[in-house]
Amino acid sequence: MKKMDEEYIRLLNSNKLQELFDCRSGYMDQNDCTWYHENWMLLRYLGVVSNPFWHEKFYENAIQQYVNQLDKVLILGTADFSMPYLCQMKGIKKLKICDICRTPLNICQNVAKANNFSWEVEQKNVFEGIDEKYDAVINDAFITRFEYDKKRIVLEKIWDSLRDEGVYITTMRNDWNYGNAIVPNSAEKESFIEKAVHSAERKNIDSKKAKVAASRYIEKMKSYPIRDEKMLENLIDGLFNIVYIGKGRVEGECTRTTYFRLILQKQSKKSKKV
Repeated sequence: MKKMDEEYIRLLNSNKLQELFDCRSGYMDQNDCTWYHENWMLLRYLGVVSNPFWHEKFYENAIQQYVNQLDKVLILGTADFSMPYLCQMKGIKKLKICDICRTPLNICQNVAKANNFSWEVEQKNVFEGIDEKYDAVINDAFITRFEYDKKRIVLEKIWDSLRDEGVYITTMRNDWNYGNAIVPNSAEKESFIEKAVHSAERKNIDSKKAKVAASRYIEKMKSYPIRDEKMLENLIDGLFNIVYIGKGRVEGECTRTTYFRLILQKQSKKSKKV
């Protein structure tokens, strides 16, 4: 983790950081994802936003058991370099990284070049399909970001991107708001901002800058969690078998939050969902 923190510090202090920002449209916001990507790295360094290291042991075990070094691995959707870096730490030395927005891809390229990592990036909208076939697709809380009428479509695209019996390793937030997005209330937003400011003070980061970043981020953040296992099973019906399902309760951004931790294996023949 120390080495990764050094990468965050290097990027955040770089006078060329702004050159990496190239937001046009993202999964978080089709109109303008700058509020998300341009504040993410600072908030990630401060330790206040959802990230794969909340589930580090799960990913480590999943990678060790279901991914080998010869496999073609795709990171589908990433806010910055956290997910690829975790995979690199856990033994995956060659990665393809795909996102709809150029900003996280630019950041990943920068980190890969600085560390001599074998990371390849591609700007691609998952709804348009993934061109190649992979042995494993890995991401963190990716499905949580999509509205309920879009989740099945995204899962079908992931199914299409996998080779037969390929695996999808991911997390999904477990909560429910009667089919509506979960949006932080005023008290939760204030708590999040205070947490960011306190962390900035501890890490000798400009607390005013942290407050602005946290305020912009949390004002627009929303999630579309999975209600229960039955809902999950319905979503993946005819696409994936559940190889592993677990739950983890983590710090969360505004409140302690539960996530499904999942290893899903592609069914060899996709069946139409009735």
